[in-house]
Amino acid sequence: MTVSSGIRQFGFAIRQRWVQSVSVLVIAFLCSSAISFAADTVSTEISQEKVWTGQTVSISVTLYAPGPFSGAASFDIPELPLTIITSTGSPVVGSENIDGDTFFTQLHTFQVFTQQTGMVTIPSFPVRFEWKDFTASEATSINGKTTEQKFECSRPPGTDGMGIVVAAEQFRVEQSWTPDDVESFQPGDLIQRRVEINAVGTTAMMLPQADVVEYEGLRIYCADPEVLDKTQRGEISAQRADTLKYQFESTGTFQLPDLVFTWWDVGAEELRKETVPGRTAIVSGVSAIESTDSEQMVPTQRSYRGLITFLGIAVAGWLLRGRIRSGLHHLRSRGQTPEALVTKACRSNDPHAAYSALLEWHRIRRIAAGDTGSSALDRETQKLAQQLFASPPEDGGWNGEPLKTAFLQGQSESARRRNPSSMSELPALNPTGRL
Repeated sequence: MTVSSGIRQFGFAIRQRWVQSVSVLVIAFLCSSAISFAADTVSTEISQEKVWTGQTVSISVTLYAPGPFSGAASFDIPELPLTIITSTGSPVVGSENIDGDTFFTQLHTFQVFTQQTGMVTIPSFPVRFEWKDFTASEATSINGKTTEQKFECSRPPGTDGMGIVVAAEQFRVEQSWTPDDVESFQPGDLIQRRVEINAVGTTAMMLPQADVVEYEGLRIYCADPEVLDKTQRGEISAQRADTLKYQFESTGTFQLPDLVFTWWDVGAEELRKETVPGRTAIVSGVSAIESTDSEQMVPTQRSYRGLITFLGIAVAGWLLRGRIRSGLHHLRSRGQTPEALVTKACRSNDPHAAYSALLEWHRIRRIAAGDTGSSALDRETQKLAQQLFASPPEDGGWNGEPLKTAFLQGQSESARRRNPSSMSELPALNPTGRL
């Protein structure tokens, strides 16, 4: 190695060390600037200091960074009683000049809906975000906090007896019936009622649900509500749709009720009511289990023929009671009991057959639906009814295994109740009775 080449290598090493030292100093300076800047990285403002119960309150949170933002900011939103705090829309990105320095900004807007009265306090909550310097390879994290915000909330007059107060700028209710042009029905028919609420200045979680009024001979199925919140040019709107299905179980005249929705008009400061009318349904004819020929008979002839048929069946049953008993035993041996039919329908995942077998099982044992003595069986039976009459058909079909399990467990529990001596003698789990 010559002397000149050694000198050149030494000079190159000196320059490289100098560049590294300068880079470390620059990065350290930027980090120290970011750390000293972190105390003023978040500003918080509230839109109003006095509102009505249920009225929206906007909280604006602005984040400041000396360089472009990296990733999404995170907020630890506090949980308050009777209060909903939601983030609306995407953050608005901009820049701001402060004391001659330019900072990148992100504006986040939160909506507060509360049913509290009096002074409401939104405590300070942590904020975390990152920014990236052009000369740095990794993003710099900043931890900040919002400032505590307060506003006064007053309950609108005339709403003391109400539950949730819906305060909005606009409120509209519409409904539709399916079928819409039918007034006469038969037992077993269904009619669907869809009620849709559209409101401005509130959230869908605050919108009321359609009331369900029970009537004898009428079964009501409620589908899950459809809720949607929208934000457009700073205006928030909400939508809720409820679907009710009425199934007529007996003949008669049914008055499906009017639905009344009460809300507080924020602009007019007035309590308003929106009403959608009900309708009258006349249920006549005969049930589906009667034959078509009997439906076409004159009522008097049908009554006489039915009485004669009943007497004939009764006499024949008395005379042939031995053979009937033997035949029933034969059917049971072939697995045609209601219990076997329920389990068979569950194994084949046939909801209609399972529902029919359950009805037959209830009828023979004179057990009212929903009072089987097994809460698990009652729940699965209700789910099956929802599957058939309320909910739209699922893509995967119906799975009868949960109903079969609940049904068999209910059978075992019923057998143990009828024969307590068959239960094994086990020590009590809590002999003292203390928890």
